[in-house]
Amino acid sequence: MQGFADNPVAEGVDDRPRLGPPRAETPITLVSFDDPSCPSCASLHDGAFEAIRSQWVAEGRATVYSRAYYFVHEWGRSAVNALLETYERDTAAYWALKGAYYEHQDDIDAGSVVDRTAAFLDGIDTSVDVEAVTTAARERPHRSAVAADDEAGTAAGINGVPTVFVFHRGEFVTTLRDDGFDAYESAVESHA
Repeated sequence: MQGFADNPVAEGVDDRPRLGPPRAETPITLVSFDDPSCPSCASLHDGAFEAIRSQWVAEGRATVYSRAYYFVHEWGRSAVNALLETYERDTAAYWALKGAYYEHQDDIDAGSVVDRTAAFLDGIDTSVDVEAVTTAARERPHRSAVAADDEAGTAAGINGVPTVFVFHRGEFVTTLRDDGFDAYESAVESHA
């Protein structure tokens, strides 16, 4: 069975947005490749991800890493740059902004993503520099990080999003998509 360090998704993952404690402190590690403009990713976020966050992460059992991959709509590239800029400043604001993108993705396009990003951040309790984040959405300064995520996803054989790599105690278990939380529980329990 393949270990975490030997899997292509591990390359540079410690520099990616993380929810929960460092992976060395939890038995479950999830590496999610997703896109804020992807409807299936929104479904994952609203379903299994919320259960993962409220049960596994809140209990200190899981670490979740987020990587960008395969943009369904062009505005997703700008949104990912805004997200990465936000993460550098405020981890909680990153996850709130990502949730806002998923919740309102039908109302966003390439022409509105910068203004929508500013509005979302104005509605979040954060001291994040909104101008810096919207500049990142316009100018896309995080191209190298997005390219690294793309390379890791391609090397891992991803063919769409969302794709979540599930590891238990450092060993690869499976990949899941926008499956329900019960699929994640079953995957981990089958490996225990």
